[in-house]
Amino acid sequence: MLFRSLNFDQICYLRWVRGQAAAEPATVPLTFSGMLTPSVDWLSGIGGEELVAFDGADHPALAGRMAAEWGLDPRQVVLVPGTHWSILRALSERLSEAPGPVVVEEPTYEPLWRIPEALGAPLLRWPRPREREFGLDPEALEGLVARKPSAFLFSHPHNPGGAVFGDADRALLEEFQRRTGALLISDEVYLEFEPDPSSATLLGTCTDLLVLRSFTKVFGLGPVRCSAIAGPRDRIARLARVSDYAHVLLPAPTRVVAERAWDHREELWDRARAAARAGRAEVEIFLGRATGLVEAYLPDSGIICFPRLTDAAHEAAVAMARRRGVSVASGILPGLQPAAALWIEDLRRQRGIQLTPGEF
Repeated sequence: MLFRSLNFDQICYLRWVRGQAAAEPATVPLTFSGMLTPSVDWLSGIGGEELVAFDGADHPALAGRMAAEWGLDPRQVVLVPGTHWSILRALSERLSEAPGPVVVEEPTYEPLWRIPEALGAPLLRWPRPREREFGLDPEALEGLVARKPSAFLFSHPHNPGGAVFGDADRALLEEFQRRTGALLISDEVYLEFEPDPSSATLLGTCTDLLVLRSFTKVFGLGPVRCSAIAGPRDRIARLARVSDYAHVLLPAPTRVVAERAWDHREELWDRARAAARAGRAEVEIFLGRATGLVEAYLPDSGIICFPRLTDAAHEAAVAMARRRGVSVASGILPGLQPAAALWIEDLRRQRGIQLTPGEF
């Protein structure tokens, strides 16, 4: 039933990202969603035999080492080539087991709602209002419970708001799961930017919870395509079996590079947190100068902030772009034509600064 309704429409944001590979680079590309690639001196000495070595275990040595870091049994972690595939895999298995609506936070990173949509699941939205510093809206709980959802997919820290769940949000999650039996899927690819990830994670807080981690955002190793899913042993065992229908095993070069990165995780995490602190200080100065022009909640840590122009500032920016005769080119996402694309294109043309276009 589920797979008869597969609909892999384009993910506008990722289509734009792929298009940028052939575009002339901007002078100031403010489009990266994680750390830039680190120095990779620690990759020296890898032998050719390592890059082609076979390891077909459901839980290779790296999974065990990551499990130990998180206080889990090795059989509670499975490695996957990329977080998007992790989400597709987890949701497809859950919806085959218990069809129903999927709750997705709002605002959210586009693939988090595109993936359940592609699987044919009805979408429900759980607002995370700016006015609540992007915490969960408790007023939405009753309506969501009444729809008997199968799963709740969300990011933690929140993308794009940057917020980490506090006690009130965690209590809402627990109540939501107790009353619905829904699977919780926590996308925690930004978590190691937090000063104390072990206390920030949602691991161990709910009975049926999958947590996603990645080498992409904090390590800066997106092209390696290595992610992990952690959760209850029985659910992880079912997800491991799905590998036989898809990638079969983690590519050996991916596994080897990820193992080496894990050897150096503390220094790579320290690098990322130092960059986040420095960047946050710059953003704080900017927001101070932009009072009345920009509204933003600035989280205590991490690299995510979701500013927006005030209505007056947005109207002025769009009017200026139109006076300059701007037509949208690199500032547009496929299928979307937000007015902001005009001033994003103008900003690139006038200053060489590239923002990621889009709308929420």
